[in-house]
Amino acid sequence: MYLGLFLDKRSEDVLRDCFENTLDNKLHLTIIHTPKETKIETPMDLKNVGISQKYFDLVIDTAAIDKFGKDKDVWVLKMEDTLHNYLSNLRIQTENWFYRNHYSFSNDFLFNPHITLTKDEVLKIKKPLPKVLVFNKIEWVL
Repeated sequence: MYLGLFLDKRSEDVLRDCFENTLDNKLHLTIIHTPKETKIETPMDLKNVGISQKYFDLVIDTAAIDKFGKDKDVWVLKMEDTLHNYLSNLRIQTENWFYRNHYSFSNDFLFNPHITLTKDEVLKIKKPLPKVLVFNKIEWVL
């Protein structure tokens, strides 16, 4: 289970068009996720972290392409946390809710805002990356 920020259609189309590779089906920025064996029946109400609506427009600067994962086998687009550390603050508030409710979350890696692109061995870029992307939805994915 994870809490994800999802791209609006235009940003997703622009991002997909930058690569020759087929990118992941659900392009998103993960705020937090649980270990695979952890199931939460009632996820946190997003109002607990100051989010009063599920749909909005959040513009975030792109940073760089990188490889993540234990084996550095996943291509990602790193995102800047420049909007008054909005993403980091959202992560901290969500972690606090997990602690208060005695749930575990994955902390194998430090929080580093990014969008997972693909696990292909080679990433083929055909166009310059956009300077910003617009996220317009946040939701729990079970």
